[in-house]
Amino acid sequence: SPPRSPPCADYDGEDDNGMYEVQLVEEEATDYYTIRTLNLRDKATGERRAVKQFHYTGWSTSGSIPANALCFLKFIDKMSESHPGKAPVVVHCRCVQLHCVAVLMVHTVLL
Repeated sequence: SPPRSPPCADYDGEDDNGMYEVQLVEEEATDYYTIRTLNLRDKATGERRAVKQFHYTGWSTSGSIPANALCFLKFIDKMSESHPGKAPVVVHCRCVQLHCVAVLMVHTVLL
């Protein structure tokens, strides 16, 4: 059988493969999260769109809960401030589905 590809690849914010061109515009990195502003361009249509990527990196060593509750809440606040009442939040978890549940649950409760 063919080799399996990883569930997702590491991503540094820039790409020029496939259907979209991705350009990193801005990056705010802390000890617990990184927020990136990306410009996406559809290669076929030329349509452009700005996207914010929120990457929480402060999970505990057990991996199931945030290592710092205040930093996690600040991350959720930043995520909420970026698009109040606009497009939905899309959450992608690399390995642990509990991360998605934690982010979405806290985000929903604080709305």
